[in-house]
Amino acid sequence: MIIRLTIYLIGLLVFVLPVGCRNNMDAYSGHPNVVFILLDAARADHFSCYGYDKKTTPEMDFIGSRGAIFLKAFAPATETFKSLPRILSSRYLSEEIFQKDTWGWGIRRENSQGVFREFDREQILLPEVLSSNGYRTAIIHDHWWFVPQTALVRSFDEHFKVKTRLRKEPADEAIIGQALDWIRENAAHPFFLYLHIMSPHQPYPPKSVELEFIGDKQESDLDAVRRKFYSKKNESSKDWTSEELDCLRVLYDSNLRHSDTQVGLLYSKLEEWGLAKNTLFIITSDHGENLGQHGKLNHSGPPWDSVTHIPLIMVLPGRIPSLVKVRGQVESIDIMPTIIDICGLNFPADKKMDGISLKSFIANPMTGKEAIYTEESIRTPEYKFIISYNKLYDLIKDPEENKNIEGDNPELKKKLSARHKSFIAPFVKIVESACRTKPLEYPFYLPLREFLLGPETNVQRCHIGKRPASVLSAISPGKSWLLNESVNFGGLFCRYGESETTPVEISIDVPNGTYRVFATVEILGKEKARPESAGLQYRFETEGPFLDPYGVSSAGRNGCYYFDWGNITVKNNRFFVEVFVSPDRSAEFFLHHLRFFPDSGRGVGETTRVKEEEVQERRDGLRSLGYL
Repeated sequence: MIIRLTIYLIGLLVFVLPVGCRNNMDAYSGHPNVVFILLDAARADHFSCYGYDKKTTPEMDFIGSRGAIFLKAFAPATETFKSLPRILSSRYLSEEIFQKDTWGWGIRRENSQGVFREFDREQILLPEVLSSNGYRTAIIHDHWWFVPQTALVRSFDEHFKVKTRLRKEPADEAIIGQALDWIRENAAHPFFLYLHIMSPHQPYPPKSVELEFIGDKQESDLDAVRRKFYSKKNESSKDWTSEELDCLRVLYDSNLRHSDTQVGLLYSKLEEWGLAKNTLFIITSDHGENLGQHGKLNHSGPPWDSVTHIPLIMVLPGRIPSLVKVRGQVESIDIMPTIIDICGLNFPADKKMDGISLKSFIANPMTGKEAIYTEESIRTPEYKFIISYNKLYDLIKDPEENKNIEGDNPELKKKLSARHKSFIAPFVKIVESACRTKPLEYPFYLPLREFLLGPETNVQRCHIGKRPASVLSAISPGKSWLLNESVNFGGLFCRYGESETTPVEISIDVPNGTYRVFATVEILGKEKARPESAGLQYRFETEGPFLDPYGVSSAGRNGCYYFDWGNITVKNNRFFVEVFVSPDRSAEFFLHHLRFFPDSGRGVGETTRVKEEEVQERRDGLRSLGYL
């Protein structure tokens, strides 16, 4: 109670709602507002309202007491880029809604499979459903993958990316502050506000709240573990002591506690402004975090409960009873149909969801789903079988999933595997049949690792996660070209110093249509070298002369340029180009990717450039989150 009173008084001093706006709020009686809070990497079993022995979430405990807490809610995947599209479209399987490396180049990244994939005709994202019902929608976040070129961001009316130095300070305050500002401006209309809060996800910046969980440890112990975590070479916990893992969990818990305070502040303001009574307030996560369990520090990998058991809290006075604890199994893909059901929204007749409304489970809290499915696992109340890893667990005797019993239970394994295959097969078929038959409507790029290169005798492949300059030395004698397939530092390199370089053929399947093609080239070593000094030429036919680019423009990043190769009409879904390097070139270079602008014939505009400072800022942010 003291905590809530303190938050209330602080909020009262900082945020003052105009009287006229407050009256508009009170007068509004249409569809309930929706505030959807996703705490990235939040484990349900580290919430005090889920039985954790530390007071990590007193504010969210209070909020949950006003409605329903789902004790056994499970995410559809163990990584954000797989889990989030399934949550926001109620799908067991889904195409990506954001691409992990779109952030660096100002246009969307595709791959050789995805360029032919699209959402099936019956799939729709939650923000789009709410927009069609008259809601104003906004996403506020601190995730560097969520950039405007992605389907995720484009599905909202408004997009806000808050900027903080994540290793120095959490972004929660900035996100909640932006949310309160937005609500004050839009509260006279029904609104859908999605907050993607990276904490409790790493990094773990120093916070005074750590002292609440430190126990008999010293602050120096936490600092030492923080440094070890940031300098780790991989995600294995093999060389971590139990004491170090305890400290890591203190850092995690303090992140969660810090987020809890900010979520409590937001809900307090909704109560103060008279909005809580007409707002469906949801708290959940996209996945958990291993924190040393199963020999791993992070998430991803097998869908153990440590990374799939997530919190799910829903509150809406008058429509969701208070003090409800749903004890049966439910899935994150059920959130979207529950929102639509509880809010009384119209759902497009030509669209479909895989999840179900949870209203019946709220009314009968001891009930739930007979089985929970991910792409690679089935979970019943008694057993979990992770098919792709051949791991079977007895959840009654071994709730932490430490003992794989698959060798002792061949019949049970066979039964669960068949059940999973029968259930998931129709959803696999739907995704695989959703093929694009016309050109993409937006610019995109394809990394060189996605292309077929030939002849094979002339091209060497490697996977070197180092800066480009250190890759050149890896080219073997007799090879003219080296393809580095690294995600972060990949590209096509050409041997330097040869009197003549053999041309390389580059091809890939792309939907038929006319495209303006650009090659993104980085000049190495000589910062002031002219891009023409790379001597890079091309031709779209196997015969005829090699051509110089129509023009060259800066990509906005040091040493990077866009080489305009003009228009090409792709037929039979096959793009082909042959690349040659003139013998009189004077600069080393490598080819990052090829960019395709569908049927517009336009060049590279300012909207496709990302400045070096912005790229570095995004790179630093992603590195602090553990992605680079």
